[in-house]
Formats: sequence, C-alpha cells, structure tokens
Amino acid sequence: MPSELGNVVEQAFSAIHWRNFRTLVAVSGGPDSVALLRLMVANADSKTKPNLIVAHINHGTRGEQSDADAKFVQALAQQQQLEFCLDSIPAQQTKTDPLVAPSEESLRNARYERLVSMAGRLGCRYLVTGHHQDDQIETVLFRIFRGTGIAGLQGIPQRRVVNDALTIVRPLLEIRSSDLKEYLRSIGQDFRTDPSNAESAYTRNFLRNEILPSLEQRFGNVAAAVSRLSQHAKQTEAFLDASVEPLLTAINLQTDQEVRLDRRQLIDQPDILVQKLLLKIWAQQQWPLQSMSADWWQRLTKAIKKQQAEAQTLNVPGSICFVIEKHQVTLTR
Repeated sequence: MPSELGNVVEQAFSAIHWRNFRTLVAVSGGPDSVALLRLMVANADSKTKPNLIVAHINHGTRGEQSDADAKFVQALAQQQQLEFCLDSIPAQQTKTDPLVAPSEESLRNARYERLVSMAGRLGCRYLVTGHHQDDQIETVLFRIFRGTGIAGLQGIPQRRVVNDALTIVRPLLEIRSSDLKEYLRSIGQDFRTDPSNAESAYTRNFLRNEILPSLEQRFGNVAAAVSRLSQHAKQTEAFLDASVEPLLTAINLQTDQEVRLDRRQLIDQPDILVQKLLLKIWAQQQWPLQSMSADWWQRLTKAIKKQQAEAQTLNVPGSICFVIEKHQVTLTR
C-alpha cells in the first residue's frame, strides 16, 4: 500500500472505532468496495476481524452478470474468512414504470433500505460503504447543476446517524478511485467491472465519463478544488446552525401537526437565517422536503418579513397550510 494512501486509510478507520463493534461492509464487487473490504481486513487483527460482515445486494438488473457479482463477493468473503450476507431485490420493486429502467435514485434507496435492515438484523453498529473522492466530486457537481444551496455543497457526509443503533460511515472519501485501483493491483486482488458504468445514460456516469475529465483537463486538480468548496460549505453550515439557535425562541407552539412562530422576532433577521429556521422546523416535524424548492423557501421568507395589514394564507407543497398574521405565523399539516 502506498504510504500516503496508508496514512489516509489509517486515519479514516481509526476515527470510527469500528473494531470494537459488529460492522457491515457493503461490497458490490466493483473496485471501490473491494478495496474497502481489503483495507478493513488489513487494518484488523485476529480479535477484531470477526466483527466484519460482508454484505451484498443483488439488484438483478443485469441478469446473469448480477448473479456473477454476488458469487464473486461471496467467494471473496470466504477467502477472507468473513461472514457473508446476501439480499436480493426483485427488479420490479425498483421500477416506477415497468417499461422504463429503474432510476439511480430508486436503486440507491432500495439498496440502502436493505442494507440498513440487514445491519439491524445482524446487530451491526456500523454500516461502511466504499464511496470515494470521485463520488464526492460527482455529487457536488450534480447538486450544483441541480441548483443546490450551501447545505448541498457539503457533498456526501463521512458519517450519517441512521438511528441510535446504527451509523453509516464512508472512510474513503479523501481517496481517489485511481489510488484504490492501484492498491488492488499492488496486492493482486481482482474485482468485477460493470459495463454499464461506461455508458453515459445515467447522470452520474455522464458526469464521471464526460464532464469530470473535461474539467480536469481544463482546470487541473478539480478534486482539491471541490474538496475545499465542501469544507467551506461545512464550516458555513456549522456557523448557520449555531446562528439559528437563538431563533428557536420564536417558536411559541409546536405539536405533531402545528407550529406557531412569533413573527416579530423574525422580521429583522437575515433571510438566510429565517430559511434555516424553516428548514429546521420541516426536519423536526418530518414534513416532506423533496417538493420544497428554493423558490418556495424564498417565498415563505418574504411573506414572513413583509408588512401587511391582512392575514395571508399559502398552500405549501406537502399539504402544509402557512398562515401569516400580524404577529404570528401558523404552520399546519
């Protein structure tokens, strides 16, 4: 293992303390997840290695090739003397239209749902995935082109708490895909190749195969630039999170279905903090965020801060009723 890669990996793995807990390692059979597994085994010892469990989700989208991927991962787990767990998802469960191939999002959501369920069933404290720096770059670019805010520029989080018992960890986010492949070559470890990754029909493949190489040819070290952008976004989000805390006093009532705000405490606040407060309320109430566009957040903020003589009612996506009165804002679902 190259010394630089070894240092990054050692730091990443030591930060999550996985060795003391049962840990589910998601392995697709591709180079990234195979490298993840081999690196975790290399960072384990005879006492901690049994905590590792290899997980594979067979989507069945490529027929015999998908089955071959599953067999490859099972053989790899056996070779490394690790427990193996397989789950399969019938193709129709990831399709919204039987005549259309399942989307990237539907496949990803189905995969995570099964992995989280598997981790809970096996009593795993951590679920570890092989996302790397190239995935991070693609994610940030994808979100930029979709019109993301500051939060989206943070990219893929290294840790995500699913519940009190499970945390998803991505220890390779600072490592390029090419370095992981070089590591596999250095130890003589083969892996599976998905031919569909070379096709640009899927958006992420398009970014990976066409956009990113062009950007790197023109601008050089795009990875470092995106990494800096993500770090700045994380710092900015942390500052905004701290800054919005005092505004929580504007909440006069909060139930499962209704939130009331003291409008007088919000009128003179910066727009970005009012929007941050609204986002926090949506998250706390578990109201649907997918249908809330940037235009909607701006519209709600403008309505809160606008001086008006009569009450105004807005019907917000997700069946939210947003009523602005002289001194109060009421949100009801």
